[in-house]
Amino acid sequence: MHGDRVLVVGCGGIGGALTAHLAEAGVPVVAVSRNPAVVAAAGEGLRLAGAFAPRTVPATVVAVAPAQPVDWLLLATQ
Repeated sequence: MHGDRVLVVGCGGIGGALTAHLAEAGVPVVAVSRNPAVVAAAGEGLRLAGAFAPRTVPATVVAVAPAQPVDWLLLATQ
């Protein structure tokens, strides 16, 4: 899956965690969020916390889905 391009629609708790873990694993991933505050905050990276070491992962979060085709589309919306 490392060569596959992934688009995550929704960057809340689930979408953000999916995006961060995929990005951390080296998978080319972009997340889309309609919330401008989420897009702006993600410029500093996505923060992961929990049972493992808390960390910030650089990731791409945009307001509009890129026009390029993707191999995987993950929906993480309400």
